[in-house]
Amino acid sequence: MTASSPTFIRPRSGTELIDATFVLVRGHYLRLVALAALPLLPYIVLSLYQAIRWGVDPAGALFLEQVIVYFACSGVAHAAIAVAVSQLYHGRPLDTAAALRRTLQRLWVVVATSVVALSLIGVGMVLFLVPGILLFTQYFAIPTVTVLEEKGFFATFRRSRDLARGHRKMILVSYGLTWVIVTAIAGAIELVIGGGLMMTERPVMLNLVGNAISVLAYPAIATVATLAYYETRIRTEAYDLEVLAAGVPDPGAPGHVPDGTTR
Repeated sequence: MTASSPTFIRPRSGTELIDATFVLVRGHYLRLVALAALPLLPYIVLSLYQAIRWGVDPAGALFLEQVIVYFACSGVAHAAIAVAVSQLYHGRPLDTAAALRRTLQRLWVVVATSVVALSLIGVGMVLFLVPGILLFTQYFAIPTVTVLEEKGFFATFRRSRDLARGHRKMILVSYGLTWVIVTAIAGAIELVIGGGLMMTERPVMLNLVGNAISVLAYPAIATVATLAYYETRIRTEAYDLEVLAAGVPDPGAPGHVPDGTTR
């Protein structure tokens, strides 16, 4: 497959994006985990402190504080991975330091948009499932747009909404199904390990295991969201033609894996 093969340019389905996600993550797993772990560290430290002091389930304001910190940290982790995936998508080597620097340059906008978007999605899911799912698909590209397109707060929400319009099924299948699969696997592992070690009576150990599993699982979720972002741009803005014009192997081609290789 070469950059001069426009015959193969085509949109990819949600399941094809899932396949591309796991191929990419498998090829760069440790570095993507490191990109997730560093931004998530403040949340890990806070939740561990609360587990030491108050046990498994901090109540009231403490729980809300933990959730907000998680939303902020996960948004930064998502943005950093989005930059890394963008490097690979365009045929460049993965540069974790550059990905972190670019994310930190947009830190406050990334944090603000992520906290607001995830809060709205969370409330929607808890109170009204269907609106929650709609918000989930509408705001799928929030951290990605913030860091890759350098949009402001309100412009980021508008851009993600516009990209999602007409492509909610693809986003739900790719991003949503990956989130469900990864969450289910992580939950099952935590349940097995936690039950085997009787961690309900050892909240600190349960916290450490749960956070470790979350960090290990996070790259897949952020990666598929980034690939879905580029897929919406291919479908609505002919972004694949821009990529071909720039001399980069077509990321939408059937044999292309977005890590600079072909299958």
